[in-house]
Amino acid sequence: MEVSLLKDQLKTLNDSILSLNELLSAGQACFATKDSGEFKVGQEAIKVIKTAYASLWYEEGVSDGRVTPIWLGAMAVDSDVLAAAAQVNRNKDQFQSTVIAAKKRLRDLHAQSVAGTDKSFRRLMNEIGLSRLSLRMAYRHIPLLEKTPESIRFSFSSSGKSITRITPEQALIELHETGFTGSHIDYQATILRKIHPDTPLAKIQHLAGYYKANLKFENEPFRKTLPTFLPILYPAGEREPDRQLEVPEAWSTIRNRRKDQKLCSIPLIPTLRIHTYLS
Repeated sequence: MEVSLLKDQLKTLNDSILSLNELLSAGQACFATKDSGEFKVGQEAIKVIKTAYASLWYEEGVSDGRVTPIWLGAMAVDSDVLAAAAQVNRNKDQFQSTVIAAKKRLRDLHAQSVAGTDKSFRRLMNEIGLSRLSLRMAYRHIPLLEKTPESIRFSFSSSGKSITRITPEQALIELHETGFTGSHIDYQATILRKIHPDTPLAKIQHLAGYYKANLKFENEPFRKTLPTFLPILYPAGEREPDRQLEVPEAWSTIRNRRKDQKLCSIPLIPTLRIHTYLS
């Protein structure tokens, strides 16, 4: 059942994007670019924005599914365009819900791990001709603003780490859910069973850098930040928001280690990037 729903809802999503793009026209303030470089304006910017919204598929030559393009920019639009974009976002949510339901059905049907379910789902996508569909790009919302900003400026937030406290029991469950097998997995499971159940562990997740929009609104003292992967749509106002001419260069930094609770540099469970706390 989910297979036919997936194809139907993907068509609905594509149709709503086409309808939205037909409403985007010259005459409104707009600027946009892909990944980096100088912002384009006018018709060239509209072309970039339309391409961004319609891009749901992996680009040719991309072997790492985690790598997706970033489009930055913004466009002033009327209420009809904002309503059409909101419908696109609702269709994205509906499609994502169907994907989640399909994965759950596969997991329950075959008693699979999370990793095994993802592999089965990818095989299913191949069978129905959707192997090049990027779920990440299909899920991404078009950023919509309720008010016209005075300023829209983009900046890059560097990569960092997310540290989550986890118990040995939780770590053991996650280790099994990876679906990996072998002597190294058995060894790590044995370690988790032997340590005291109250031993605090830390799971490290490395976060990729991302671009964010810094928005300034009239009569509001503080700027608002919005992580962004697609061009922003906002209500057309009397004047064009202030903006920079080029996208700031992406950069990375090594953050200082927290001084309150340091972690052992050697992971206890390498498969899950789980470390122990130093006493």
